[in-house]
Amino acid sequence: MRTLFGTELAEIMRDVMSDQAQVAADIYTLEELTLLKDLYTSPIGRSVLAKNAEFVRAYQPQVVEEMRSRMPRLNAEILEIVGDE
Repeated sequence: MRTLFGTELAEIMRDVMSDQAQVAADIYTLEELTLLKDLYTSPIGRSVLAKNAEFVRAYQPQVVEEMRSRMPRLNAEILEIVGDE
């Protein structure tokens, strides 16, 4: 049984994927898109996709810490640019 939430979520995902398709078409050549499709529909490509979330979770804390450590300097530079507005 589909709930209102499930229906709306499916609609959102369709819209996002449609937008992504247009962006991909603007950036990649047809040959590149074909190769990507072939990769991600292959057993190895499906394995890569399955592990991608784990990969992001593994390195994300390092990226966050790096950004956190640089924020004071970046904020100071931003304040110099915008002044006391």
